[in-house]
Amino acid sequence: MDSVNVDDTQGIAGALGKELGFEEVRSGSWFSKVVRLYLRWNQEHRRPAPQGAREELARRAIRKACVKAGMTGLASGLTSTGAALLTLNTHGIGAVIGVPATVGGLLGDVLYRAVIQVDLACELGAIHGIEFDPEEPADLLRLYSFVFEGDEEAGEGARGLVDRVLSLAGEDVGIKIGRRLLGQALKRNAVPVLGVATSPLANVRITRRLGETVLRFVRYQRALQDAAERLLQGPDAPRELAVEGVWFLLTADGQMKPEEAAILGWMLGRLPPLERAAARRRFVEDEHGWMERLAAVPAGQRAPLLELWMVAASVDRSASLPERRMLRNVARVLELDFDAQRLDTLTRELEKVR
Repeated sequence: MDSVNVDDTQGIAGALGKELGFEEVRSGSWFSKVVRLYLRWNQEHRRPAPQGAREELARRAIRKACVKAGMTGLASGLTSTGAALLTLNTHGIGAVIGVPATVGGLLGDVLYRAVIQVDLACELGAIHGIEFDPEEPADLLRLYSFVFEGDEEAGEGARGLVDRVLSLAGEDVGIKIGRRLLGQALKRNAVPVLGVATSPLANVRITRRLGETVLRFVRYQRALQDAAERLLQGPDAPRELAVEGVWFLLTADGQMKPEEAAILGWMLGRLPPLERAAARRRFVEDEHGWMERLAAVPAGQRAPLLELWMVAASVDRSASLPERRMLRNVARVLELDFDAQRLDTLTRELEKVR
């Protein structure tokens, strides 16, 4: 893959395809392998940091990826339709050519689309200064799972959503996604002529949804990372309290988005196992116990904690009334002034980079 040009997505997909075996395609493990290989390749061939307004760059990247995905879906639909017509017009003899062509077009569509979408995730991450680890791609696979599997657990609640995020780890989630992608491609191309229309539309829709989800995730991570880095270092750092506070703020309005659950998964993953388990047990609806424990936070750690939670409240475009009320109560327990103007400033600053 070293000879492939950085902008040649199709060439990269072809090079990756050579790394896959039949058993990997059959089992579904091909998807995890493609993600890891591409992330590793992207790390080795790091592109210059994009220059310009982050929101404009991100929107442009999503549009470009949607066009590419739509074109590969169109090519797959035309291939399956052409193969079906060839078989029909030759009374079945053309199946000798048509069937392999259809299978090849379908696999090419799935692989090329996967590369387009991983490349999009890398580009959105680069725009916000976030890099996905090729050796531990759990954060990215979790986002993929939410997008490709849909809202299978609708109504599960915030705690159920976080539990599902944390269960999406290891090779199993990649296998599940790989199988689903192949199954969806087969369904879309089952009716040849219809596939010409359905394949491009489905590719564009899923690529746009993935782009929007990844974009929101990297926004959260970028905003929280610096504040968390300062706070979560050292043996006495209030790591559990910090993560619990983000949980209560993200659930203050009674709703939680998949990318918010993924951010909590990211934060929990940075805690030692015992602290992670303890924080996870405290993801409850009533913040009373958490508030009581805030009174014991050392004076030097109080302001950074409040700052982290103000960032968490303002990262989603605006701080809601329940979030503001909670922050005001937190400030009172910590014996600090609640600076509403600072919260509005953070919101405006974060809005500028979107």
